[in-house]
Amino acid sequence: MQEEKILTFSLKEWKDKSRVKRANYFIRRLREKIRRITKIDDISISKEVNEEIWKRGVKKSLKKIRVKISKEENKVKVELVK
Repeated sequence: MQEEKILTFSLKEWKDKSRVKRANYFIRRLREKIRRITKIDDISISKEVNEEIWKRGVKKSLKKIRVKISKEENKVKVELVK
């Protein structure tokens, strides 16, 4: 059975992170939050989500991002909401 959720993640709370490490840090924290929500370790983040976070470079990252989480048995897919 497949479950889907649309969530908005605020990245503002992590703005105090070093400027040269922000985008990388956001990807890791996004993965951790999704792991906590779904309780599944196998998470695949789509190319579009990754590109959206890295779009403005390492230093000037986004403030929030909307994603669709699809949960199937032991896998979680994360896609960008348009």
